[in-house]
Amino acid sequence: MEVGKPLQPVATLVADRPFVPPAAPAGDEDEAGTLPFPEKFVGTFGEDGRVQLTTERLAFEVRTVTTQDDLFKAVAIRYEAYSRHLPELARHLRAPESADTEPGYTVMLAENRLDSSPLATVRLQTNEDGPLALEKSVELPAWLKGRSLAEATRLAVADGVRGRFVTLVMFKAFFQFCLERDVEWMVVCARSPLDRIYRSLLFRDVVPGGEYIRLKHSANIPHCVLAFNVATAEPRWRAARHPLYSFMGLTLHPDIQVGIPAASAVPNTVYYRDRLPVP
Repeated sequence: MEVGKPLQPVATLVADRPFVPPAAPAGDEDEAGTLPFPEKFVGTFGEDGRVQLTTERLAFEVRTVTTQDDLFKAVAIRYEAYSRHLPELARHLRAPESADTEPGYTVMLAENRLDSSPLATVRLQTNEDGPLALEKSVELPAWLKGRSLAEATRLAVADGVRGRFVTLVMFKAFFQFCLERDVEWMVVCARSPLDRIYRSLLFRDVVPGGEYIRLKHSANIPHCVLAFNVATAEPRWRAARHPLYSFMGLTLHPDIQVGIPAASAVPNTVYYRDRLPVP
């Protein structure tokens, strides 16, 4: 997580959290597989057998950058954040990068709902239009070659906000983006000790042994490359009794206006289609 210039603290408008179901016995994961998502949704069920979801409103919203003003807000947060921790890279981030507007890239922005002040940004790239930026530095293993991928880069969060929570919301926006576009694997490059955060989310090493690689698109700074199978996310988080299972899978966030579900989401969307309880 990166931090930048001070802004007013952000508080969430919290709704009741749903009950997190007990974990099912964990089996061997077919890590190279692409199961339909979710393979079998197990959540909280009502008497009619429908999945019970809760809705949580946030004090900010996350959306895709669509205007030049939006892009300059994202660039400002990006520059201030990287100036604090990676000044050698920040020198190249004073203005929009060419990747910000190239095909295959999407820039996301989190804004305070009260005054529209920017809180966070991240840039996503899919491999629909060409190789991922990280492929200039890393040769993908066989289990990622030929797959639909999305890489998250240039994550930046403003100082003075609830950085950990805002970062979590940006991760969920990334996840929903991948659901909407049928992306099979989420890929990130993280510096130490930030790589521990992704491992706690059940990301796996792309390079054997977790070796740190100098990335050409990140000023040759050593990063660990990690990947996450989107298709098996729900059953793995559930089986692991992951503390974020409720937040990621059983809570609708209308203020995350990216991917599935967005502001108009209802329980019968592609992600939350009706499921019967497991016998």
